[in-house]
Amino acid sequence: MAKWLDICFDAIDAYIPKGVEPYEERTTRERFSEMADHAVMVADLYLFERLGKDEQVRATDVLTNTGFGHGALANHNAALTLYKRSLDIMKRLGGTEQQPVANMCSNIALVYSEKADFESAFEWFNEALAISDKVPKNATDTVSLYINISAVERTRGNFAESAEWLNRALPICEEYLGEKHSLTALTYSSISTICKLMGDYEVAADWLNKAIKIRKEIYPEHHTVMATTYEYLADLYRLQGKFNDSIDMHTKALAIREDILGEQHPITATTYNNIATIYQSQGDNAKSLELTFKALEITENVFGSQHPDTAAMYNNVAYIHQSTGNYAEAREWYFKALDIREKVLGTEHPDTAESYNHVAGVFQEQGDTNTALEWYHKCLTSREKVLGLKHSDTSAVYSNIAVLYQERGEYDLALEWNKKALAIREEVFGINHPDTATTFNNIGVTCHSKGEYQVALDWHFKALEIREELLGLRHYDTAMSYNNIAITCYSQGEVKKALEWLHKSLDINVEWLGEEHPSTSTTYSNIANAHQDLGEYDEALKWYEKALKIRIKSYGNQHPSVAETHHNIASLYHVQDNFMKAIEGYQQAIKIREVTLEANHPNTANTYHNMASAYHDVGEIGKARELYYKALQVQEVALGYEHPAMEGVYENIGKFHFSQGEFAQARDLFCRSAIISIIHDAYDNTLNRPTVGNTYNAYMKDGGVEDDFEDWFKQRMITYPKWCINGGDCD
Repeated sequence: MAKWLDICFDAIDAYIPKGVEPYEERTTRERFSEMADHAVMVADLYLFERLGKDEQVRATDVLTNTGFGHGALANHNAALTLYKRSLDIMKRLGGTEQQPVANMCSNIALVYSEKADFESAFEWFNEALAISDKVPKNATDTVSLYINISAVERTRGNFAESAEWLNRALPICEEYLGEKHSLTALTYSSISTICKLMGDYEVAADWLNKAIKIRKEIYPEHHTVMATTYEYLADLYRLQGKFNDSIDMHTKALAIREDILGEQHPITATTYNNIATIYQSQGDNAKSLELTFKALEITENVFGSQHPDTAAMYNNVAYIHQSTGNYAEAREWYFKALDIREKVLGTEHPDTAESYNHVAGVFQEQGDTNTALEWYHKCLTSREKVLGLKHSDTSAVYSNIAVLYQERGEYDLALEWNKKALAIREEVFGINHPDTATTFNNIGVTCHSKGEYQVALDWHFKALEIREELLGLRHYDTAMSYNNIAITCYSQGEVKKALEWLHKSLDINVEWLGEEHPSTSTTYSNIANAHQDLGEYDEALKWYEKALKIRIKSYGNQHPSVAETHHNIASLYHVQDNFMKAIEGYQQAIKIREVTLEANHPNTANTYHNMASAYHDVGEIGKARELYYKALQVQEVALGYEHPAMEGVYENIGKFHFSQGEFAQARDLFCRSAIISIIHDAYDNTLNRPTVGNTYNAYMKDGGVEDDFEDWFKQRMITYPKWCINGGDCD
């Protein structure tokens, strides 16, 4: 019996990697499960025969290590069962008030936190703390417990509480463990993580370098802990836009992983995936996808197709497809990930909620905002229940819902959701945090859409102030603020000032991403738009063509952003009265949009509408009429009857009918445009609205009585949009 117990213990032990700090990495091989059941059976027999306390302790170790392995495989219930059995035996053999019992309570708490059952987790942590207070202090165990509690508080988004536990651990480390202890390094590294989450990257780097200094002294260069530390540093480089340095650090980590763990290890796969993320940030989606599939192959080989780590890899593949505009592929991979997470983790786990959020995002990009909103609310329900109303991840869903309402033109709702997100972020992070700045920025965008340009600028400058202070003058997020300020200046008619801000943004984009990155192409497109507005058409075409070249190189010919650029170039030709060139460009955009976007996407309709205008200009009335109403059918479904963009749509089609002497149709379309203008308060004085004047002219041309016009118009305002749906009948 003893021989079998030793064999099982050694076998289980062999599958738990050595030299890995359990707070930083957790893994085990899938074939662990081949030994687990047999090991537990032998341990049970050995415990049943009670052949001696030492042997029973050793059998308990088998149960504990087997529990650790199950936890690493996300078999949380099995891990809890084994940990609790081990705990009961510990209490029977040595009583409650002993440090190993406290340590086991901490292990159980960590498993509950993995299940996102934070209430149970802290019940067990409190039990561990209560025991630790009653037994002789052991610096190593005490620091480990504090670090575990800190990590779970961090997961819950309670960064101040997380930092508080690390601050309790720090003096113990420095006084009792010394400057050359692994837990001292881990405490420094954990503080670095909190600083990173709070957006203070320079301080984060300082703490991480302190950890690196210790680890280089106590570990060999080719050690898994060094690999993990290099990856932490790589991520800090990524956040600072130092992508080449980030790849260098990841590559150092990869060499260690392959040397110690081999090429077919899940942690090696994670390193491949991390490198893939950097290539994607640089716009090299082909290289990114290649590395992600390499990581996926390893993960499937080790864990199989129904494991949370495999789901995470499916998710990564989906994200790359989404970023390249391949939405059908993206949806397929997201749903594969979701299926695993719902089955293995349940519908209320944070990872499952993340999948709901990703599915929502891809529907939103395709223009199916109703379906997207349903998925966002599934995500929100889960996060509010599991993480609470004041968690940073909950605020992220509020922000996503705000963006969706923004796209639908429901600006008051967008503002409401943005302010809900802001309230959480100010409480969790404080005002001086990158995420808070992002929310300021989002509110600015919404105010801009409402036509409140000065208010929008105020919010954008609040965001800019934080970003310049925390991230510096040369950070990518700072460049985004410059870009948004430029767009608002442009809308205020200050086009030259907008160009100044755009070139400030461009300088940073080129520095961070290079001249041929897709994000840089967005700035090129904005600059082109400004030159077009100034009547500098040749200059505008130059910038549009630079954007088009980059986008085709990055995404291929069939991508929504390529379609957008064709549309913009067509519009440029259109304003120069080069109608045939414009029609050719609109047709190129339509071919792409009909393939890559949902049938009712407003961008597709926008191109139909502009192409209709071009056909009208060349006298092809039948074609113009067909395209105007093809666009209108999509726009009314996608945007509704009261979206601000519909004001211009109805006005343009009204002008078309007026030019054809179809005054009744023109009157009703001008009336719709005027009512939308009033709803969104585009002018101070209702009587001065141009579309009210257009409505009056068409009304009179159609034989209307002048004295009756005001009552006629008011009746339509009162019953709008019912009369649109009823075919013009106000009753």
